[in-house]
Amino acid sequence: MNKPIQVSLCKNLNFHLSVHQTLLENPPQNVEYSFINSRFSSNDFPFNPINLGYFFNPKQIIHSNGVHVVNKSSWVCDFEDLSYFFGAKRKITNWKISLSKRFFSSHHCKKLIAMSEYAKQSMQEKIKEKQILEKIEVIYPSIPVKEFSKPNNSIPTLIYAARSFERKGGKDVLKVFDALNKKLDFNLKFIGDIPQNIKSNYSNNKNIEFFDTL
Repeated sequence: MNKPIQVSLCKNLNFHLSVHQTLLENPPQNVEYSFINSRFSSNDFPFNPINLGYFFNPKQIIHSNGVHVVNKSSWVCDFEDLSYFFGAKRKITNWKISLSKRFFSSHHCKKLIAMSEYAKQSMQEKIKEKQILEKIEVIYPSIPVKEFSKPNNSIPTLIYAARSFERKGGKDVLKVFDALNKKLDFNLKFIGDIPQNIKSNYSNNKNIEFFDTL
């Protein structure tokens, strides 16, 4: 059996407990994840225009989340949309994109992991270089399947809770639920900043209940 691939996972302002902690506890087959400390990062410089990170003693591959890796080592990066690379305010400008391209086109950058099709499109809209676009791959976040039992005679209820309706796939959730609900009996509680016209489109589906975020 081949030795496991050793991956150093950086923890910063874009760290998602449910996504990245799962990688540590349930890594892909023949892969071992461990946290890595940074010498400097955007956490140290909150007004930094782009997210940068330099990491101590990385293993075979560095896995960052929305951070440009300064190390001369192999790295991959996941992101929810292009703005995640650009400081606390996440403002996209042409000169910031030019800086990002230098990192993304480097031979040290092996893969840009888009967490959704939306994330991939956000990068494709601003970056046109083929050598960078070829590195983008959509890999949806996953969590281990847990066993649960459904109470007798109860209708299953799904819950969606997220900000950023478009970025978090809210439109897709509603579209799929509406189609399935014509065949299956279950409810949806939708919590988020939903555009009014979207609410109106699904007002006839009594199995969908909308709640605004606080």
